Amino acid sequence: MTTNSEIPDESNSPIAPPLTTTTSIRPAMTVLVVGALILIAFVFIDGVFGSQTTTTTTSIVVAGGLEVSPTNAVLADCILPSNPPEDIKSSYIVPTHTVLAGTTHVQSNDPGNYDCTSRLFLNAPQSQILGFYQAHLEALGWKLISSGLSADKHGEQLLFEHASSDTFYWVAGVTIQSHTATSATWNLRFYQNDSFV
Repeated sequence: MTTNSEIPDESNSPIAPPLTTTTSIRPAMTVLVVGALILIAFVFIDGVFGSQTTTTTTSIVVAGGLEVSPTNAVLADCILPSNPPEDIKSSYIVPTHTVLAGTTHVQSNDPGNYDCTSRLFLNAPQSQILGFYQAHLEALGWKLISSGLSADKHGEQLLFEHASSDTFYWVAGVTIQSHTATSATWNLRFYQNDSFV
């Protein structure tokens, strides 16, 4: 059993002296000032000696190939207010002097189910027409997924695929329907694949 006489009396013990050192923010301020001076020096050097960046827009030119028509009026019936999305519309291109050789068939213009085919004609060999679409669509981000004879054996066919901003894969098809040594008729088809990106 303990008594009060066994508990030490702390009221008579000496008090520890207060700390005499102070914490200085000078080292931190020095680091901050030096960092700011270095930043200002680099910004100044970049402003005086840095290279100037110029953004330029380039057109795709295929040497010896067909030129892109400045208007895609022959495909106007395929371009609807809600479909296709802008990143696909930019791929609706035709060579200069292309004319509509038949009707444009819009199978469906519903979102998720768009399908449009135009029959076109140009006084150019089929090899130039196929080369035109292969060069230009690939440059616009389309991936060539098939080339060769079409399923109905009418002529050469190129199929391209592109992941679009509307979350669907789109397919572009160029199928030669008839040709001579100096001219060709082809179907240009764009449709929304049913698989999502």
